[in-house]
Order: sequence, then structure tokens, then C-alpha cells
Amino acid sequence: MTRRPDDNDPAAAVRAKSHADLLAVAADEFTTLCESGAAPEIEQFVLRYPELADDLRQLLPALQAFACEQPTPGSPLPIRERLGDFRLKRELGRGGMGVVYEAEECSLGRTVALKILPYAAVLDERCLTRFRNEARAAATLNHPHIVPVYSIGTERGVHYYAMQLIEGASLAALIESLRGSHTPLAAEVQEDDKRGTHVASADSTNTGMAADHFSPVPASAIASISNEWQSSPTEYVRSIARLAQQIAEALDYAHTRGIVHRDIKPANLLLDQQAHVWVTDFGLAHHENDTSLTVSGDILGTLRYMSPEQATGERGIVDQRSDVYSLGVTLYELLTLQPALNGQTRAELMRQITDREPTPCGRLNPHIPRDLQTIVQRAIEKLPESRYSSAAELAADLERFLHGTAIIARPVAVREKLARGVRRHAGRIAAITAMLALLTLISLVSTFWIASERAATRSALDAEREQRERADANLRLARDTLYDAFVKEADDIANSPHMTDRQRAFCEKVVDFYEHLPLAEAGDETVQMESAQAYERLAHVYRVLGNSQAAAVASQTAYRLLTQLAERPDSPVSYRLQLAELNLARAHSAWLQGRYDEVSTLHQEVATTLATTNRTLTDDSDRLHHLVLSATLKHYQANIAARLDDTHSAQLQFEQAVSLAKQLLDDYPPTDINQYHLAHVETDYGAWLHQSTGAPEAIAWYESAAERLQQLLIKDPARISFQLLLARLESDLGSIYQESGRASEAAATLHDSLDIWNRLVADFPQRPDLRLGRSATLANLASILHDQRDYAESGELLQQSLADAQLLIEQAPEDPRYRERLAATCHNLAVNYRRLGQNDECERLAAMAIDEWQRLVAEFADDVHYLRLLAHGYRSLAAELDDRAALDSYQQAEELLHQLAKRFPDSPEYTAQLCSLYDARAQRYANLERLDEALDDHRRSLVLATELCERWPASPDHFAKRSRRLRRLGLYHLGLGQYTAAEEQFANAVDAERVVAERFPDYQDRTYITPTASLHLCWASAIAQAAGSETADARTHFGIAAQLAADAGTVGRVLSQATNDIRPVDALAYYQAVADYLGTETGNAKDDAVRRQRRYPILVEVSNRLIRADRWDEAALTIESARALADECASLQPVPTNVLICLQTLFWPEPQRWNTDLNLALARKLIATAPRDASYWNTLASVHVAAEQWDDAIQLVQHAMQLRETPSTYDCLLMVVCHRKLGHSEEAQTWLERLRTSSPQEFVDDPVIQRFLRSDVAVE
Repeated sequence: MTRRPDDNDPAAAVRAKSHADLLAVAADEFTTLCESGAAPEIEQFVLRYPELADDLRQLLPALQAFACEQPTPGSPLPIRERLGDFRLKRELGRGGMGVVYEAEECSLGRTVALKILPYAAVLDERCLTRFRNEARAAATLNHPHIVPVYSIGTERGVHYYAMQLIEGASLAALIESLRGSHTPLAAEVQEDDKRGTHVASADSTNTGMAADHFSPVPASAIASISNEWQSSPTEYVRSIARLAQQIAEALDYAHTRGIVHRDIKPANLLLDQQAHVWVTDFGLAHHENDTSLTVSGDILGTLRYMSPEQATGERGIVDQRSDVYSLGVTLYELLTLQPALNGQTRAELMRQITDREPTPCGRLNPHIPRDLQTIVQRAIEKLPESRYSSAAELAADLERFLHGTAIIARPVAVREKLARGVRRHAGRIAAITAMLALLTLISLVSTFWIASERAATRSALDAEREQRERADANLRLARDTLYDAFVKEADDIANSPHMTDRQRAFCEKVVDFYEHLPLAEAGDETVQMESAQAYERLAHVYRVLGNSQAAAVASQTAYRLLTQLAERPDSPVSYRLQLAELNLARAHSAWLQGRYDEVSTLHQEVATTLATTNRTLTDDSDRLHHLVLSATLKHYQANIAARLDDTHSAQLQFEQAVSLAKQLLDDYPPTDINQYHLAHVETDYGAWLHQSTGAPEAIAWYESAAERLQQLLIKDPARISFQLLLARLESDLGSIYQESGRASEAAATLHDSLDIWNRLVADFPQRPDLRLGRSATLANLASILHDQRDYAESGELLQQSLADAQLLIEQAPEDPRYRERLAATCHNLAVNYRRLGQNDECERLAAMAIDEWQRLVAEFADDVHYLRLLAHGYRSLAAELDDRAALDSYQQAEELLHQLAKRFPDSPEYTAQLCSLYDARAQRYANLERLDEALDDHRRSLVLATELCERWPASPDHFAKRSRRLRRLGLYHLGLGQYTAAEEQFANAVDAERVVAERFPDYQDRTYITPTASLHLCWASAIAQAAGSETADARTHFGIAAQLAADAGTVGRVLSQATNDIRPVDALAYYQAVADYLGTETGNAKDDAVRRQRRYPILVEVSNRLIRADRWDEAALTIESARALADECASLQPVPTNVLICLQTLFWPEPQRWNTDLNLALARKLIATAPRDASYWNTLASVHVAAEQWDDAIQLVQHAMQLRETPSTYDCLLMVVCHRKLGHSEEAQTWLERLRTSSPQEFVDDPVIQRFLRSDVAVE
């Protein structure tokens, strides 16, 4: 056996190395013979290497046992072939660093790829170390685009590791299939023995085969991409860019963990059937802290894909930028199907890697957009410092390209290419320069006396020109570096909590740099474009941070520079599109500041640019940019039209904006940015529909946008713009849900929105737009609590909203958005304080709100939005003031609404608001007994309602409004005892409702029946009051109301609409009419059974109302009818039955009149249906009270209280009676006090309750 050399003996080390190398060669040769079927005799083979005889006699039997049984690739293995926990199925591929099998991991029952190190390689310590390095490096990485390693092991001296089996093919196979055929280049299979340099083929490295980690099955993804190459070259290019982005992200993940791959090439990139790319083969991976695997001069990897520093063995600078280069040349080859460098020999390849620039990829494939060409060029720069500094930067630029936004990389100018060439060949150029200097010196000596002065002058000029060119090259390099750094810094600032002092200083230095560029650069288009884009990005940063003034200055400078470029006769389309994009940003900023004339002008400029450039678009990237700008312009124009109350234009522009946003998704890959744009348009469209027409489809638009955004956030949960739009959307949608009666959904949606705002404000406290959104959402959530009469909690949320608004005002006192938010919050707080009875605070905050709205109206006279807000503010304030104070606010609102109606004569909105204002003010006049003025306002309201019907007859709301105004006028006359006039208006109102039903049969389903029935009820009341009794005419209208309500199933709702306008006796007559109608037989057994079931609770309600009217005999007959009906019905109706028992047992003057056993049976049946319903246990207790079983009743009440956890009014009532009957005066008094404090006063004062108590202690 070979002895281990002495570490202190260099010669021994060299001998050992030669011995080990020779042994490896012999072992490899023997293995090859075995696999070919030659099966050589061991002793005969040993004769070939006598100096290795001892070692070979020990090694070859093991190799023979293992290698000679190996199947051919793809052939099945015997089931007995096992390696530890793995059963080998078939060979997938092999290379210098391993054989890969498809195997089954028996303990887990999963299929894996198993890579095994050959015996020959085991003899080379560095091969073995690299094999282990590959496994361990990959095992430490957990990324969706890196093949995962499951386990590492050794079995019977065989080293292996298991990894995921990828079903698909390598990108090398993709390239080969697209080329049609592939002949390996000679340079790719050579081994340089002189330097110990191992150069593997394009299809394999010294780490393994291309098929190492995948199963060779039909790859649908490759077929799909191949089809794209033939049918849609543009889509093929985008698909390749997406794959490159995935690879770059995987490499960045490895780099951040200190691992450089060093062998990125198509063969080591696997594509599965879902077009998901995987990075594999980390055998040459280098850890930044590991120096054991590479010595000076080693060249490891595949030469054609090596970076210059890697190919020349410059180990000190082989870092993550080398992987960026390798990915760049891989991307080049995928895009063009040509290698970036096409040398046929190793020497030729080495010269090209160090000296020659690849042919621009756009010349080989004209379908590659300019931006993608620039990205490739940046990635494959010869000098590491000229490339992307990291794979993350490359991935980010690829994402920008795919999303259609500006990339960071800039095209390399000619002078910069020359400058880089000089730097690369500094030594060679220095030698040439020295030789030329010597020749020049000889020439000058020979002619010195002839033209010394002229030569000196020429030399000075040459030196000056050379110095200027060198300065220009350095300036351009500095400028490119500075611009790239600034773009990254600007993005960081826009997505960071605040601008640090360092960032602010850096931005100021960038601006100062561009402002003081030498005059010689003034005509340089590249410099000018970079300057404009730098100012544009700076303007965006200032806008995000709320510094609108600085943003405007930066934006104006960018506009000046871009205009100069775009107005040149030969300027490319991209310059004009860039100017249009800038003008859209300027218009949006002006819109936020309320400068609508400026917005209109800028939008017109953009529209003109898009119209003129549409005919000259030839580049795919320009077409995409044009479509994005068109969609954005329509979106902005729709929002402006909505703001200015131009309904027709808003509708048209929103429809076009949606269409263009969907076209982006149809014509181009559905990128996240395009999905986000459509969600933004849908959100704004829904907001406009809700505010303008209240259309139900507004919710559908919101919900569609919400679903889209939620899907985007699943993929990219950290994207601020996605979170911000979803938070705003949910805030608006929650309010709409509340208006639609979907209270639980409203609260949940608003809480979700608030959670997002709180998180964003905490992470980015200096971004004012986030605090503004949170303030609005807090106010919306407070509105829900206000509607639920939780004024304390509502007030707390509004105080938080106010605090945000005040902080925004402190930062930007004149920003109209913040002032509007402050006014709205003050107004809402004023209303809340009014509900709490804090009238002073109410008036103070209301005055603040009105004052701020008035200032906004004065400053932005052209903005109808603020005029509308002020009118709404006065109307809302009037609703909170007492009758006399409210009249002044109504007057102010009336004047503003008249202005709006005159300004927008074609809009019904302000006429409808005036109609409602007059109706509300008429009631205030009536309260103050200013009856003539009340009647005038009622009539004004009716006139406007009629005008709405005549001018805008397509809206059912207008006809319904006219019916309600007629009803109000009838009620006004009814209240004054003017019964004839009341009957006339009620008749007109019924006719108006009939028109609604006939013209709009689908309007709000059947709800028109409810107001019609209610009108007949009021009409009947008017007739009865006029006659002093219930006449036949009155009974007719009671009957009509009963029939309409019963058929529609709206009996209770009809009464609730008329409760405040009719007498209790009229309500009783109405219920009796309903009972009579439902008691009429129809002849249809099924329908009659349903009518009897519906009549039962009506009879119970009639009994209740008769008792309260002291009409006991009629009540007794009605109860008997109800009892009889209950006996007929197969199903027991729990709630009415419960009421019926209570009426019989508790409130009746003589409870013993009723059958106690029957009531006990009914009560127990109720409990059986719902044993945890405390009210049914109270019912059973009441039966025991009627039977004078006081102790049993107390136990039942106590059980009911346990179910409720707190005593109810009914519990207290029963306990008072039982304890009195038992003589427990103190307990009775205690429960009486609880009854007084926990029950409404009207309940305690009810004469029926008083009679029930029958107490010597008066109920106060």
C-alpha cells in the first residue's frame, strides 16, 4: 500500500500525488473495461502497472464486484441491488464525479435520485472531498429553485447522497432540441495536463452528469417552450427571462449563505414539467470560509461558461460575480441558441474569454428587447466590478423587465467600452506605448532642428486629447456607478420607514453631481436621459415622503431634460414614451393638490403623445410601455371625471380603463404588476359606482379586486403597494357592507383593513399616505359602532383618527387631503358627542369642520368635491342640532345645493338632495308649530320629486321618492286633523306606488308592496279619525293593507312603517284584518294549511293588544281561537305558544280560568325543543305561578337565570311575585329594586304589569 508522505517532505508529497493519480487512472481504466463487458483478469491487468501491483490486487476485486454488474443507463436493476436504505432501480447518468440512479428509499417509500461516488474517485482525496462538499453544500440550502439533498451516507465503502428526483430535462437539452442537433466543441473535452487543470465538457463537469437529478421522461415544459420559439419568439424570450430570474434568486440565496456555485451552465440547470427551474451540482461550490479545495492555479468548472477571473485562475477575485457571469452567458445562449463565445479549441476559448466581446445578442435574435439585451450585457462584462454586484441585483432587473418598468442597467457607451478595454489590456498597451515612444523619440531627434516647435505643439495637443478622453471615460464610469447606486437607494427609501440623514445627503449629492456636469456633456443623450431619470426617481422619493414642493422641483427638472430629448427630430419612440410617463406622474401629483386645469393639460399632452407614437411602434418593449401608459391614462382620466361629477365621462373612461387593463393581461404574461393595475382600476370603479349611483355591482367590483390582491399577497406578502391598496379597498368595502345591512361582514372587513394600516404605519411611520389611510379606516369603523349606539367606543376610535389627522396637518398644513380628513373626523366626533349629550364639544368640533370645509371651498373653487362636502356637512350638522338651531344649517346647505344644481343641470344628484332637505326641514318647522312654512317645504319637496320623475324617468328611485313625498304630505294633513286632504294625498301616493310597480316590476324585488300597504293603513286611520269610529271605508283600507302585507309576508314591516303615524287602535284593527284575511278558506288544502299556521301568531298578537286595551272578553275569545288553531296545526310554533301561555297564566285577571295541566304540557314541549332557552323555563315557571306553586316557580326561575348568567326583566318580575306570596318581603323588595333599575320605565309603568304585581308596595 502507498505510505502517507511526510508533511515536511515536499518531494514525498509530489511522489505521493503522482502515485495516487496513476492509481486513479488504473482504477478508471479497469472500471471501463468491466462496464464494456471485457471482464479482464486481475493478474493480467496488474502487469500493466507493476509499480502499483500491491495496491491493485487489493482494490480491483472490489471494483470488479461492483462495476462489472452495473447495467447500461436506463436498464432496470435487480431488486436485490441495495445500498443501505435504498433499492436501486435504474441508472440515470454518470460522469467523472459520480453515477446517478433512480432509487427507492425503502423506509419512507419515496423515489429519489441517488448519486454514488465511483471507487476510482474514492482514491483521490480531493475528489472524495469535493463529493462530500457537493452534498453538504446543497444540504444546507433550502430554496424552491435548488435541488434539495435528503441524506448523505457511506455503505460498504461506497459514498453516496440522496436528493429529490426531478422529472424533466436540463436546459442543455432544451438548447439542443431547439438547435435540432448538437456537436460538442473540441475545446469542451480537453484536459490540460500541464497545469493540472480539469476542464469538463459542456454537458458534464468533474462533478457529475447533466442528468444527475432528473428522470428522463417527456418534458411538457420543454415542449411548450420549444413551441414558443417557433410560434411566438417574443413569448419565448420572456419565458427564458423568467427562468433566469428564478436561477438568479436561487444563486442569491446561496451567496448570502457564503456559497459560490462556480459551475453554472445549462447542463446544471434542470427544468421540470411545470417550467420550474432547479439549480443542481454543487460539487465545485466554494464556501467563503473554506480554502481546502482550491489551490493557486486550479481552474474548476466548464470553460465556456467561466468568467475571465475564473478561467485565468485568479482565485482571489472569484466570488458571487463569477456566478453572475456564468448565468449571463447561459442566458445569452438560451436567448440566441449560440454560445456567447464559439472558440473551437481550448486556447481559442481562453483568448475569447479574456479578450473578445461576444456578438450583441440582439443581432443574433432581433426579438430580444433592448432592455433584456442590456441586462445580458451587464451580466457578462469582463471586469467583475462592471457586472451586477450580486445575483439579487440581476434578479431584480429581470423582474423589472418582466413587469415593464425601467431597469437599472444602462447600455455601455462606445467610449466606456474603449476605457474598459484599456483597463483589461493595460500591460500590453503599456508595452506598445513604450515602443511607439521610442520610435517617436528617434524620429524627433532626426527632425528636431527642422520642426521642433510644431512637434511640441502637436505633442501637447495629443496629450490634452488623451487626458480628456481618459477623463471622459472615468467620468462615465463614475456616472454609471453613481446612477446605479442612486436607483437602488431611491427604491430603498421609497420602501423604508424614513429617509435617514445618510440617504438624504446621498440624494443631495446625486442631484448636485448632475447639476454640475461639465458643459461638454450637455449634448450626450445618455447623460441627459440618466439625469432625467435620476430627477424623476428623486421626485418619487420626495412624493412618498410627503415633500410635495421638493418633488415638484425635481419633477420639473426631469421634464425639462426629457422634453429636450423627445423633441429632437431623430429621437426614438422610447424617449417620447418616457416623457409621457413623467407627465402622468406630474398630473397625478397635481391632482392630489387640486390643480385640475394643470391635470387636464398634462393628460392632453400624454394623449397626444400616445396617439402620435402608436403608428411608429416597432419594438415589443415600446408596445408594452405604450399599452401600460394608455391604461394608466384612462384610469386617471376616469378618476378626474368622477371627482368633477362628470358622470357620462367617468362611466366611459372607467369602462375603457378596465378594458385596457384586461388587455394587458390577455396580450402579455399576467405579471403581478398588471394584476395589481387591474385591481386598482376595479377598486376605483367600484368606489365611483357606489358614490354616484349606489349600484349593487359596486360591491362586485370591490370583491373582485380584493380577491385579486389577496392572491398577489400570497405570492409576495411584503409588497407595500399590494398591502396599501388592499387596506384602502377593505376600508371602503366595509362601509358599503354596513350601508347594505351586512354588519358582521362590515366589521370583519374593516378590522382586516385596520390591521394592515397599523402594521404599515408601525413599519413606515414617516409615510403620510399610510397614516391618512389609517385615519379614514378608524373613522369608518367608528361609524359601525355609532350605528350600534356604542358611542363611547366609537368616540375612542374617532379620537385616534383625529390624532392621525392632526399629525398629518402638522407635517403639511396646506395639503388639502389632510385638511379634508381633519374636517371629516371633527364632524363625526361632533355627531358622537351630540349622542353622548356633550353639546359644547359637539358645537366646537362642528364649527371646526365647517370652517375647514369653507376654507377648502374658497381655495379650490373649481373642485366640486369640496363644495359637495360642505353642503353635506351643513345637512349632517342640522340633523344633530335642536329644531331652532338646525334651521340655519339647513339654509346654508340649501344655498350650496342650489349652486351645485345650477352648475350641473344634467345631474339629478343635487335636485334629489334638495328634495330630501325640504322634507327634513318641514318636520322641523312642524315641531316649532310654524305650520305654513312646514307646508311650503312639503310642497317644494313634492315639486322637486315630480321634476326628478319627469326629467330622469329611467330611475325607479325618483318615482319611489315622489310616492314618499305624497305620503309625508298626507301625514302632515292627518296630524293637523285635515282628514279630507290627508285622504287625497294618500290616494295620490297609492297611485304613485302603482306606477312604480307597473314601470319597474323588478325594482327592489317586491318592496313596493310594503309602502303601498302602509299607505292604505294610514289612509284607513285618516278615515276612522275623520268619522270618529271605524267606518266601512276604513275597514276596506284596513283590509287592503292586510291583504297586501299578508301575501307579501311583510305584516310586521308594514306596521313598523306606520307606527308613528297611526293610533294603537288602528294597529289593532289592522292585525284583526290580517287575522280575518288569513282565516278565509281558498279551497286549496295546502295553501289553507299554510295560512292557518301563519294566522296563529297573528291571533296571539291580537290577544296581546286586546288585553292591553282592557278588552278582556274579546281577548278570551281570540285566545280560544288560537288554542283551537294550535290543536289543529301539526307543528308547534314555539314563540307564539310561549306568548300565549304567558297571556293565559300571568296577565289574565282570573288565571284559574285556564287548564293548568294543558299549559304545563305545552310548556314542557317547548323546553324539549330548546332546553337551553331560558325564556321557555320562565314560561314553565309562570304556569306554576298560576297554579300557586311558588317554591317550584322560584327554582325554575333560578335555572333560567343560570342559563342567562344575568337576570332578565321577566326573571325579576316572577321573583317579586313568588317571594311576596311566600311572605319574603325583603327578598321581594330586593327583586323589585332590580326590576326598576334593569327595565325600561315604560315596562314598569304598564298597567298590565301593575295589575300583575298586585302589590301593597307601589311601583314608582
